[in-house]
Amino acid sequence: MAKSVIQHLFPNGNFILGHLHHNADRLHSMSLLMKNLVREEDNGKCKELTGYSSKLLVETKHESRALFETLSKNLITPFDREDIFALGSGLKSLCTKTDSLIRYLEQNKCGASQQGLVQLTDSFEKATEALLRVIHGLEKFNQQKTTYESVLDLREHYNFIDHHCELCLVECFETLESIKEILINIDIYDYFGALTEKLKEMGQVAESFLVKYA
Repeated sequence: MAKSVIQHLFPNGNFILGHLHHNADRLHSMSLLMKNLVREEDNGKCKELTGYSSKLLVETKHESRALFETLSKNLITPFDREDIFALGSGLKSLCTKTDSLIRYLEQNKCGASQQGLVQLTDSFEKATEALLRVIHGLEKFNQQKTTYESVLDLREHYNFIDHHCELCLVECFETLESIKEILINIDIYDYFGALTEKLKEMGQVAESFLVKYA
């Protein structure tokens, strides 16, 4: 009896953190999809990549729902529920925004010729890989130095995206003559700007997390 009560009050921390791990994995997979999409010239394969991104987003939403239900049903969590909720909702938002950008790129046939798009997708993939390492490292208190290095790596990549978007925006006005192409580029940089802001929020949550539980 006592054992069952303890199990109810102290849910399996690995189960809760597992939801975060899985969605961090999905976000990184989506960033790889986008990276490959802008290099792919076959329209059929581009549609396949977009379809797989949609599948990952559906899985992310189901995982997020399971995480939030677990948080609402348990009195005690492995870490403050506010921190877990912030990380969970942040990952869901990033996956949603990434899928929207992938769809936009596919619909407008945006590829390697687009202003700075290859570099942006490369940096975004590296940023999500750093975030993946951060999420997977949060429960390993004996590896906090490694996790903090991943946070710094994340910061470096989202700062690059921010700066590169500004340069690309100026360049597209200087080199492109088609109003339609200029507007498409502006939309792309807006998408990356929104992703960068969310990555910054996630980095800040992770930094406060490390300080709080050091």
